[in-house]
Amino acid sequence: MTDRIAQLTNRFRSATSGSDPNPSGEPALTGPQTGPNTGEADPNSTDSTDGQKQADTPLGSQAQAPAKGQPGKKGVQTRSAAKIGVVPDPIDAKSSTASTASKGKGEAQKTADGSIETITLLGDRSVGSKSRSSGKSDRASKRSVILTEAMAATKAGEKEKATMLWDVYVSLSGTAAAEPAKTIPAKHAREESVKVLDQLTGHANTQAEDHEVVVVQEGDLVFAVNEINSHKDVGFTPYFDKNLKELRAPIPLTIFNKKWQDQAILHYAEKRPKGEDSGSENRNRYTGLPYPSEWTQTFSEWTTNHQGFYIALRDVYQFRTFASWVLTHKGHCDKILARHGFMAALRYDVNVRSTVFAHRVMVNGRPSVADISVFRTDIAEETYSDARNFGEIGMADNPYAENGLRSGWDPLTGAPKPNKNGQKPNFNRHSEDGDQPGQGGPKSQRNGGYKGKNFNPRHKEQKAALGGGGNPSKSPDTTPPLGNLIAEVSNTLHADQAEEDFPIDATWPMKVTCEMNLPEWKAALLEAGLLPKFQDVLDGFEHGFPQGIPQHSCNGLAHFTPPNHASALLARDKIEALIQREVAAKRMFGPFTHEEVHEHFPFFRSNPLGAVINGDVSLRPINDLSFPRNNPAIPSVNSFVDADNFPTTWDDFNQVSRFFRGRTKPCLLALFDWEKAYCQIPTAKDQWPYLLVQDFNDKLYVDTRITFGGVAGCGSFGRPADAWKLLMMKEFNLVTVFRWVDDNLFVKELDSDVDMTAVVERSAQLGVKTNEEKFCNFAEEQKFIGFIWNGTTKQKFSYNQVEVLAGRLNHVSYLLPQLRCYLCGLYAWLKSWKKLKAKQPITPTVKLDLEHWMLTLCSFKETRIIPNPEPTEIGWVGDASTSYGIGVLIGRHWARFQLAEGWEGTTKPHRNIAWVETVAIRIGICMLKKLGVRAGKTLIVWTDNTTTEATIRNRRSHDFHVNEEWKAIQRMLVKLQIDLVAKRVTSAENKADALSRGDSSGLEPNFQVPVMLPLDLDLLFWQH
Repeated sequence: MTDRIAQLTNRFRSATSGSDPNPSGEPALTGPQTGPNTGEADPNSTDSTDGQKQADTPLGSQAQAPAKGQPGKKGVQTRSAAKIGVVPDPIDAKSSTASTASKGKGEAQKTADGSIETITLLGDRSVGSKSRSSGKSDRASKRSVILTEAMAATKAGEKEKATMLWDVYVSLSGTAAAEPAKTIPAKHAREESVKVLDQLTGHANTQAEDHEVVVVQEGDLVFAVNEINSHKDVGFTPYFDKNLKELRAPIPLTIFNKKWQDQAILHYAEKRPKGEDSGSENRNRYTGLPYPSEWTQTFSEWTTNHQGFYIALRDVYQFRTFASWVLTHKGHCDKILARHGFMAALRYDVNVRSTVFAHRVMVNGRPSVADISVFRTDIAEETYSDARNFGEIGMADNPYAENGLRSGWDPLTGAPKPNKNGQKPNFNRHSEDGDQPGQGGPKSQRNGGYKGKNFNPRHKEQKAALGGGGNPSKSPDTTPPLGNLIAEVSNTLHADQAEEDFPIDATWPMKVTCEMNLPEWKAALLEAGLLPKFQDVLDGFEHGFPQGIPQHSCNGLAHFTPPNHASALLARDKIEALIQREVAAKRMFGPFTHEEVHEHFPFFRSNPLGAVINGDVSLRPINDLSFPRNNPAIPSVNSFVDADNFPTTWDDFNQVSRFFRGRTKPCLLALFDWEKAYCQIPTAKDQWPYLLVQDFNDKLYVDTRITFGGVAGCGSFGRPADAWKLLMMKEFNLVTVFRWVDDNLFVKELDSDVDMTAVVERSAQLGVKTNEEKFCNFAEEQKFIGFIWNGTTKQKFSYNQVEVLAGRLNHVSYLLPQLRCYLCGLYAWLKSWKKLKAKQPITPTVKLDLEHWMLTLCSFKETRIIPNPEPTEIGWVGDASTSYGIGVLIGRHWARFQLAEGWEGTTKPHRNIAWVETVAIRIGICMLKKLGVRAGKTLIVWTDNTTTEATIRNRRSHDFHVNEEWKAIQRMLVKLQIDLVAKRVTSAENKADALSRGDSSGLEPNFQVPVMLPLDLDLLFWQH
């Protein structure tokens, strides 16, 4: 092949030797030939002006030298315009030349000797040259053949052949004469017939240079002289190039990663010939190199990809307006990131971009691209809700990234993806691009407050465990890290707030310290008889309280100090002031560097700070000892602690309300609150390595007090608080003291001389500090655990209130007729009203009835609200007599009970026969329970007593004893979920009449049902 190329080279050189029409050596400017009506050659005709036939090559592909004495011409563009790379359109060129030629005769005479050479760049720029002689045209045609073969060899990968052909082409071009190229003004954008929206001219390409660029067209190609590519010249496969030109979905952000772009182009170059040969290319479906999911981007990758996205829109595709909108949209994402963390921002970004690219807005009947810079409140609320539900709020990086905390999880559900083979998800997947723990390579800068320590050789493992999926081989990220970005936002928000200056003492703590007066505590507990019950309290004050945290390490890491949550920045000033106060009080020590802490602890860890909103909308700092979550490689501090080992003895609402309900005398109430309760309780020294605090400058503090957020905190504080509570009750004349964490409600009698000032002074002697803002002396009314308690006045009710309540409960009794007997007390209360406008306290009877209503309504199963309207006949009949007692028959089953002496009672009103008849109903229900009655049934009970029939129908009685018995019956009916219907039978036909007189003849002994009577009836009857 080399010999063939050499022969071809010699043949072309000999053909052109001796005739050099262009002694200047300038390359000729060539272009498509046109033939206007002024005498120029028409490329569509068979004859040219000199009588020779044109070369049989595509329009614009002939490389012709200009006629002798006629200069060749070059096109000139600015660099930014040349990079657009718009291929000339022969039709546009033809029309453009024709338009130029038709302007006048003088213009036509300039090109009368030959065809006009035209180059079209960005629309309507053209340059013309005179036609050549037939010999020169033949030589140019041969140069065109060499150019075609050179390009084909380059495309086919035949390097040796391509190099030889390009050398031949260059040598032939050097023999052609041309005048210096003529410059033409560059054009920065295409001219459009309808201008819908002007592009922003103020956002000119800052990277473009204003120098003129010489461009030469040869064949269908345009060449930029002395120009090179730059990092901005992003290359995309045709599929994404088409989508970007039209701003149509999908346009994933991850395709702007330079490394992936290079791989995608190579993949396309390898796969394209096969697809083209088979003719199976599908332009509507992406079949190229799979692009990374947007949901697995780390913060660094997301920031870098956004930069590439913006540059491509602005410089490559010339969408300057949309590019400026993208910058505004990115600003919205950054604000969300600063407030709620990275995942909330990523979810908002992906949803907004997908919506804009997937749907057009109609303006005047024409589809238009939506404005991405408009903040979408609806999408922000939806994505925030998802991030909150999935536990992503405050995360500094993407937990779904490779090697992240939730690597392999589904970001759309926030849960592990189902595994086909049933295995558990792998939480420790390693990166494929060399970013796994233990591998070498340059370190990537950490995203967030903590940026690593050079002395730590296992920093990469720690980064992988935290969810960092960055690639160290990436180009440097010029965007500030997340920690700096959020810090800027926080500093802006709190610029007007001044901080207190506290002295900093960075000395290392050597022993446990405590503000409590140990001798006073010991003497007081001993005198009150509370030792050795509370000996552990004295030991805790001296040596610190254990928190249940064992000695451990995290996956071989030298330390584990994750960045603080994004929510902590909302309370940054408050947190920093709190740290300074604790350092000044010598309860917290620091700041220390990681190296300094390593001198004392082989392994240590800090827990990220955060902030929550209190009920009064104020911010309360917290220490998240439950971080990280669901990461077996790095268990949280709280995961080591067993809450059962740290019980609490708080007094809740039920205990306090039970106390006030049982009070028969008025009392006075007072409040006492511990000042910084947890800060007064020291932790054991061996717990310090696991309870460090990291500030916003990556400095560490040793916290020697129990923290708000630990599992053991409540129990550790509860023991001293319980001992103090009992001491106060022993030393002062109090009724009781209720405690809820650090809040205490003191109760005393009206004649007690106790004053809370004495309580505060005694507490100070012990070392217990008082919160003066929440301290209140004795009064009739105090607010405790969210409720207002009054110790002297109980609530009174008006007649109208009681009447409304009775009416509503009567309405409910249609659904629950078993509760009608509990309405008698309300109606009796209404009858007792003398002055309807006066208010009365609730009576004891009504109180008991309403308590039963409350209990029943809260515990009743609503599955059978309406009773079965069709009663069931089971042969149930009962009777009673004062001569013997009670007899009950249910089918063939029977039972009889004899009355005990003195059953009538000694106090008025006495029990009567109506009561005995009612007890017969109750005993029948006991037999049904024994026999196993089916729930949901309405049963028929036969009776010969009209009073009993009316009582069953009305579910209540005016007789006190009968009504009380019916209350017991209704409780049983509700529990068994059955109901009763009474039917009348004559005494002569009552089969239980003889049995109620003690006669059981004719009944089978095997069917006698033994019944265990309730306690209130056990002494009044016995069974025979």
